[in-house]
Amino acid sequence: MKKIISLRRPGREQDGRYLSKNNGNIARLDLLCRMFSGARILVPVRHPVEHAASMLRQHLNFLDMHKNNRFVRRYMSDLGHYEFGELHRPMAFPDLDKFALGRDQLKINYWLGYWVAAYEHVIAHRNSMILISYEDTCMNGENALSRICEALDIPAEGMIESAAKLFRTPSPPQGNDAEIDPELRRQAEELHKSLLTHCLTA
Repeated sequence: MKKIISLRRPGREQDGRYLSKNNGNIARLDLLCRMFSGARILVPVRHPVEHAASMLRQHLNFLDMHKNNRFVRRYMSDLGHYEFGELHRPMAFPDLDKFALGRDQLKINYWLGYWVAAYEHVIAHRNSMILISYEDTCMNGENALSRICEALDIPAEGMIESAAKLFRTPSPPQGNDAEIDPELRRQAEELHKSLLTHCLTA
């Protein structure tokens, strides 16, 4: 990584930054903190039901793509992209068995349980990361970006206003609430409420 920064910013390596956007990183928090002690880890927190519904839609989309285009399936396999579709391999969060395994992957309850397992892991490591509210960031872009840049020591004068214009208000809720396990939903919403108390933007 240091070599990449050095090659891209010769003579200015000290002020270079390497940005990694990878959903799987939340399963590697212990390792990342050990390997990169100076790293800043930013984790967005989205409302659990909406997040689960979004993941279910992605899973169904990838199932369709993998079924109808074997190249896409092979390509995703070669990349190690196992989040959705026929290749789906859930990340081994400590409470995965308790909340998600045994549930139907074609139903929202599986993905809601997966969300709970993932964010139970996140909140246990909250002191090693910066949490931000997805909804607040989308709806209050300028304020959220200002706070994020300040937390990350990023000089952003003159850029925040234009960058904030790229944000969009979250879509209205989708899905059938009647399909959601009431107890699982209660657990997810309680966890979400707790996460928001630790968010930089909320």
